[in-house]
Amino acid sequence: MKEAQLAIWDGRRPLSNRKVLIRRDVRIGQVAITVAAESLLKPTDWTLNERHNSIVIHLGGHLDRMEYAFSRGPSGSAIPSPGDIWMISADSRYAALAQGTEARFVELGVPTALLADIAMPSRARHRDDFLAKTTPATTCRKWLPARSSTRCTSICSTATDPAAEPRHRRACRRWDA
Repeated sequence: MKEAQLAIWDGRRPLSNRKVLIRRDVRIGQVAITVAAESLLKPTDWTLNERHNSIVIHLGGHLDRMEYAFSRGPSGSAIPSPGDIWMISADSRYAALAQGTEARFVELGVPTALLADIAMPSRARHRDDFLAKTTPATTCRKWLPARSSTRCTSICSTATDPAAEPRHRRACRRWDA
C-alpha cells in the first residue's frame, strides 16, 4: 500500500511502527506521566483505548498532516500547535495518522476515580493560552555556528554537529534567514 493511500488506523491494516526518539515514564500517585518525542518522517499511527482518561499535550515539533478519529467524539484533521490538548475519555477509542518531522508531547493517564467518575469529554486541539505561552520557544539554534544568521524555528533532535545543517535544512522545511 502506498503511503499516500494510508488512512487512519481502523484495525484492518497493520499499525505502522513508531520511531520513538525519547520516552520517559513516571508515576505520581495514581497519575501516569509520559514525556516523549517521536520521528514522523514516515506516516505514524497513534492509538489509545484505555480504561483511564488520557490527556495529551503537544509540546512541539513539526507535522505536515494529522488526521484523527474518536469512537465517541470529534474526528477530522489538524496540525497541533505547542500547548494544544487532546483529551481522550476512558474506554473511548482514539486513532490518529501523523506525518512530518517530529512530535514532542506529554501524556497523562488519569484514573476516572480521581475525577469522581465523572465522564471527561473527548476533545481535539483544545487550546489553553497558559500552556501555549509557557511551552518553550522552538529553536535548534544551539547547534548552529554562532555566526550563522540562519536558524530553524522548529524543535528538532538533529545532532549537535554543524555538518548536519544541510541535511536538516532539507528535512525541516522551517528555516528562516
